[in-house]
Amino acid sequence: GTRVREKIKYPREKDSLSPLPPPGADEKLSVPPPKGFGAAVVAVVGPRGGGLDFTDSALRGAMEPHLAYARAHRHRNDAGCPKALRGLIDSTGDGGKEEGRFGEVVDAFRASAMEASTLYDLKSFKLSEVFAEALLGPPLGPPLCGLEVVEATVDGGRGSETSSTVGTRWDLSRFHEVSASHGGKGAAMARLRDVAHRSLFHDRFEGVVMDVVLPAIAQAWERPSLPSGEGKPLALLDEAWFQAFPCVRVIQPGEFSLPPHCDSTYGHAPCSLNVVLPLTAADPASALHIESSPGQEDWHPLLGEEGTVTTFWGARCLHFTSENTSSKTRVSLDFRVVPSRELWMALEQDGVREGGGKDAYCAVGGFYAHAARDSETGQWQRVGMRPEPDKRVGFPFVGKIKAAKNKAGS
Repeated sequence: GTRVREKIKYPREKDSLSPLPPPGADEKLSVPPPKGFGAAVVAVVGPRGGGLDFTDSALRGAMEPHLAYARAHRHRNDAGCPKALRGLIDSTGDGGKEEGRFGEVVDAFRASAMEASTLYDLKSFKLSEVFAEALLGPPLGPPLCGLEVVEATVDGGRGSETSSTVGTRWDLSRFHEVSASHGGKGAAMARLRDVAHRSLFHDRFEGVVMDVVLPAIAQAWERPSLPSGEGKPLALLDEAWFQAFPCVRVIQPGEFSLPPHCDSTYGHAPCSLNVVLPLTAADPASALHIESSPGQEDWHPLLGEEGTVTTFWGARCLHFTSENTSSKTRVSLDFRVVPSRELWMALEQDGVREGGGKDAYCAVGGFYAHAARDSETGQWQRVGMRPEPDKRVGFPFVGKIKAAKNKAGS
């Protein structure tokens, strides 16, 4: 893949890798939980507001109660940072020396935590096509497919093309136009619960992880030790743990808002990376908005389209979505990666080892899968059996599925 955008800025000093004195873990938040983030934003920008103008004082004012709450939660969550740091020191086995393995891992993680995007070949994986078929079943015709011919970039990974190709873009942004005839979005997504329906999609997703995502993270992790591009790599990355099945986002017009938060607030490891795979072109009115480093609050939307992979430090960087005020459905996948055995072993893992940081999603196995890079070929491969998704990845693997009334009458 090609690193097409990278902000050369380290996360701020006050991050989860800095042993700073935090507040008590049982400290009560002085900020009350606000409600209605999406409604508050729409009240300012309107129901068809387009992109968000963060220079608008009214918008910033509407967002501030939600941002204050998210900041307070992140600050309280910093109570676990010294514990996570201690676990990392123990896992590297060199007492936390900057010139030792500890220093290499910390520097390498900070390099990989910078927001960056990578391109991959659309035709090699056909993610949107197999995803559409998983939800709606073949054969699929207009308006979802055959609308646009695009030039695909080439990754050159497993099973991919070796030269540029022209393929059909599947227009999942019009999913809401056909979902009613399939029982509504909930019923369509419920098909993912059936392994027979999701198997091919799961295979293709894992192929993108192995051929695109992990090599891109390793490229950043192994950046040269000197700014000139010379010198030995800071560290080598030959193992990683990745979310075995992605969180699936199908956000139709008028749906969904997620208030500002960082993922460590919800129990994810502070040294995990977020990966976003859009299956539709992101509209500013429905995109995920992030900050480039913790506390920066330089909000910007992730505007990639299918064929783009974006990584960022979602465990510590605040991010949010407003209600989808566009006329299109936003479809994307997101998941998490814990790079390196040292960071994985720094986690307490529900008492498997004591004294490390925690990831609530490790308490029961099956959320993460293990991947390793072959020392001879350089190819990433999953190690062991592939876990099946459960309620930790969210809808549709949790809750009851309600079929919508068929407005089309068929």
